Amino acid sequence: MRAGLPPLEDTSFSQALLAAQRSPGGFCGSGSVVDLDATYTIVRAFDMLGQCSRIDLDALDAYVTSLRNDDGGYATERGGLSCAYATYRAAALRIWIAAGRHPANCA
Repeated sequence: MRAGLPPLEDTSFSQALLAAQRSPGGFCGSGSVVDLDATYTIVRAFDMLGQCSRIDLDALDAYVTSLRNDDGGYATERGGLSCAYATYRAAALRIWIAAGRHPANCA
């Protein structure tokens, strides 16, 4: 992915990652529950492949927004306490959402 190789075409790998996106907009890992860690990791993979636009970005944006607290920070789950870890991951997800919506504006 970072070796200067061209982006992968549709593969069973990318299809499996897309299938992990659930109705709240985030992604699930090994189970069926959406979580911030799996969401961050899978969206990062799509970013590295240059394929963020393949994700349901509106649903992902809604999921990330649902993790935001009144103090401006983000939690790892809806209604949880804000923490630097979740806020960092949410900020990165926001950047990748923008990259998917406007890929020409991203390096």
